[in-house]
Amino acid sequence: MDIESIANSWLAEPPWIKVFKHTFDVLEDYVSYTLVSVGAISLSVRLLTTLGTGDLMCILIGVEYGNISVKDLGPYASGGTLGILSYAQTEKACIHQVFSPFMEYLPYILLLETLFLIVVEKFTFKIPRIAQKVERFYANIVEHALFGHDPDVAEDMTDPKTSTEAISRRRQRNEICVSLKRSSIIHHVYLGKNFMKVWVVAFYLAINISYTIVGIVDKAKCAVDVSPFPGVVAKAGRMHFQCRGKKMDFFILALWTQTFLLFLHMIMSLGAMIWCWQFRSVSNLLRTIERSRKEWEPSLVSKHDGEDFLFLFDLLAHSSGIESTLRVLTHSDETFYEICRPNMDPSKHIQLEEDKVKIMWKPADIERWLMSGTKHTRTQKSIDIDSYEVTIFPAETVNNTQNVSARGTRRKPTYSVWFFDLVGGRTELSSAKSRKITVDPNLADYDMSNQRRIENLSFKLTEYTILGLDPGDKYSVELGTKTGNVATRQTITDFVITRPTPVTGLMVYEVKNDSCVVQWLPLEGHPCLKGYMVQVKTHDGKEFKNVAVPKLAKSFHVMGMAASSDYDVSVTALCVYKTKKTQGDPSTVTLTTMAETVKNVRMETATPNSIVVKWDPPLGAMNPQTSKYKLKIFSEALEFSFNAELAGDKMQYNFSKLPDPAGSGHTYTVEIITSILTPREHEVASDPSVSTFSTIPHKPTNFKIGSRHHEILFTKSITPNVSGYKIKWRTSEEGSKIEESVIPPGEEDEQHFKLQSLEEGMVYKVNIFALVTLKDEHVLESKELHSKVEINSNQELVIHTEDQPPQV
Repeated sequence: MDIESIANSWLAEPPWIKVFKHTFDVLEDYVSYTLVSVGAISLSVRLLTTLGTGDLMCILIGVEYGNISVKDLGPYASGGTLGILSYAQTEKACIHQVFSPFMEYLPYILLLETLFLIVVEKFTFKIPRIAQKVERFYANIVEHALFGHDPDVAEDMTDPKTSTEAISRRRQRNEICVSLKRSSIIHHVYLGKNFMKVWVVAFYLAINISYTIVGIVDKAKCAVDVSPFPGVVAKAGRMHFQCRGKKMDFFILALWTQTFLLFLHMIMSLGAMIWCWQFRSVSNLLRTIERSRKEWEPSLVSKHDGEDFLFLFDLLAHSSGIESTLRVLTHSDETFYEICRPNMDPSKHIQLEEDKVKIMWKPADIERWLMSGTKHTRTQKSIDIDSYEVTIFPAETVNNTQNVSARGTRRKPTYSVWFFDLVGGRTELSSAKSRKITVDPNLADYDMSNQRRIENLSFKLTEYTILGLDPGDKYSVELGTKTGNVATRQTITDFVITRPTPVTGLMVYEVKNDSCVVQWLPLEGHPCLKGYMVQVKTHDGKEFKNVAVPKLAKSFHVMGMAASSDYDVSVTALCVYKTKKTQGDPSTVTLTTMAETVKNVRMETATPNSIVVKWDPPLGAMNPQTSKYKLKIFSEALEFSFNAELAGDKMQYNFSKLPDPAGSGHTYTVEIITSILTPREHEVASDPSVSTFSTIPHKPTNFKIGSRHHEILFTKSITPNVSGYKIKWRTSEEGSKIEESVIPPGEEDEQHFKLQSLEEGMVYKVNIFALVTLKDEHVLESKELHSKVEINSNQELVIHTEDQPPQV
């Protein structure tokens, strides 16, 4: 098992410990995880960078041989240089010059610091005595009371004194609580653990910061003695090196990271100690109650009790809330159970009538103590006890019970609980003279002021339409019969949801070839509004997308649509309450997606007055009956523009008859747009595919021999923006060297150039190109003007009259 696995096994905890963990302890665990990662990464980097190559990177400065210092390797073979460097990189003398012992074993030190802190942190619940107490306390008291696993709930209907299992559980809880009340080991170990971590981290910080600031050497020099070897080296020598450590910047960063995380660890430990001394909610609450207690009232805190009982409840209140903790307290301690019970006198506070039971009670003792305690303390030490459970036992049987929870505050000390008989005698509709319908628009409160009564309907009716309701709202509908002035006691009740209004302001924008955005105005005044259904269908009625969005949404981005296609987009409001739902009429809008843009637009060929453009069609077959390409070529500088249309099955076009010669050697912008007719006969276009291409300049003409020595003449190109001429020449022999020169254009029509390095009797191939330099420094070349020349016996340059010379 490696070091990281050991650390993770210590960090792993049983689930019940999480209930008794403070927030500072949880944050400490995350810091510990990060510390383990930093140490493991540092150790991995050290092992990988030094495996087989040593801890250093060295260069050989010089060698001493006898009394002579030499610049080269002297008597040592030149091929042994790599071996010498490898030897120096693992030599202890050089390593100790660069690394201090702390920096040499830094990854191991970082991991050992972390592991020691983890051991100290997990020491509390690793002690068998503490672990056994806390686990029994959680399993037998906290879990039963906090998570609803208490078997005593079923025994509330019977006498618990006659149940041996209930007596056994009560004795077990009392034994656990008494053991904790007499003990303080958990509290003292928790404080001692955090106190020890603060001092240990302070010690670590002092060492790490001191070595970080003053213990780092960037590079150092060292010398290695070489012993003589009989027959090879006659005398002893010495080699001098300059060395530095590998990944020094990384390990310095890891050390600073470790220092920062240790500082956070110390802050968490100090925060846990401060909380333990001052901010324990249950202990502070009990002290507030104790100050307001009368002499004849029971005391909740004893001076002879230990700290563990309340300390565990303080940790529980921190994680689960003080209300839940008080419920656990009433479950575990008889004194707390008595003071948290509401005060009720059965002879005075229960009134029985023919069809209802009225129950009243007074606030519990703990609520009265909390109200009085808030006057004597600056911090809030009180909570609201606003939930009681009322259980009514009919006289006939104890198995038929009805439980009603009544919520109130201290301002409402009297509560009324009403039970309606909904399954009693029925009134036959055939004998009724009229019917009564009650519509309640609020299912939660049943406010009588919001009810509408529609009476005196004919008993012959089997349906009735209720008008004037709000859209998207929930209503309770009650139907009863009425004979004369006597209404039935038995009514039938159901709830309904009215349909929402259609969505308004529906529009589609940002339509592209594969997506669009649907937007609408949100509905107002619809209490049951759950969301909206966005449905997208193709032109033939097939469903493409059906998505539900929340009610706060105002738009939806539809993705993955097909290009050049017709769609119907509808948005429907959806109202939901419990198991019923309704939806309004859909609002629909049509749209057509854009066509796809052509791909890979490229120039096939170019002349001084034409450009042949080729492209790849969009995905899918292009029907020439319903698709076409719209092409445009233009140049703002030349004030030239030309438009053309091409059938959809074509993929090439020749822009001929461009301006000449002004347009030669010039850049043109080409736009290609795909236009397609959709099944609904909507013509849609794609985004333009824009490219720039250039025509080539005209080549020079009239190659001649000049009157000067080895001079050639040619007529300049008719292209107006020629920036120069490139001249190439070489002998006709295969593989001969090509000579090249670029000359600027002259003012005269006839251009001059003197060929260099010509030999008598050799035939030379000469090619002349016109050059045009564009704004982006791109150079265009014309077709070549080519000829052959030679040096005759009189050392004169003449045109060679044999076959037409090929291009150089």
